[in-house]
Amino acid sequence: MGMTRRWTAEILLDEDDLGTTRAAVRLDTSEDEHLHGLAMWQVPDPEAPSEAGDDVAVAEALSQIAAKLRQQATSHASA
Repeated sequence: MGMTRRWTAEILLDEDDLGTTRAAVRLDTSEDEHLHGLAMWQVPDPEAPSEAGDDVAVAEALSQIAAKLRQQATSHASA
């Protein structure tokens, strides 16, 4: 019989007055493991509004977590 596992991700976004967006992502796996990703994005022109900062910062933070998951999978497969 199959088994269902739940993984949850928490994403925290912060933007300062200079247009720097920070994304912190925490992935909680069903094995009680926590993986973290942290990324920043600086708007090229602080005077011009930009909505891309959240997307870019979150994508980079999630990419870091993906790399950690791949590394773990590779080391588990080699063991």
